[in-house]
Amino acid sequence: MRNRIKRKDDNQRAIIQVFEGSGCSVLDISQVSDACDLVVGFPIGANVLCEIKNMDGAGDKLTPGESRFWSRWVGPLVLLRTEDDARDLIQRVAGGDGETLH
Repeated sequence: MRNRIKRKDDNQRAIIQVFEGSGCSVLDISQVSDACDLVVGFPIGANVLCEIKNMDGAGDKLTPGESRFWSRWVGPLVLLRTEDDARDLIQRVAGGDGETLH
């Protein structure tokens, strides 16, 4: 079986730029099988796993592998579609409002 390069969502680069522009570190793990797309490190010391999906609905559903990952991951994991979603996450993490991220 050949390794296949997974297609990245069209909005992924813009979302990464929002995080990096806010002082976050970002690790792109989108090529890892059956996982999420990004690990985002926040300046306050929190790490959040993020799944990126296109806003237009193309590829909007989780793959079977992604679904398995979501069902067994117990840490913070969020789905993002837009740059505003990323900004909202930054506010939630920085604000420490106690809202669950999963």
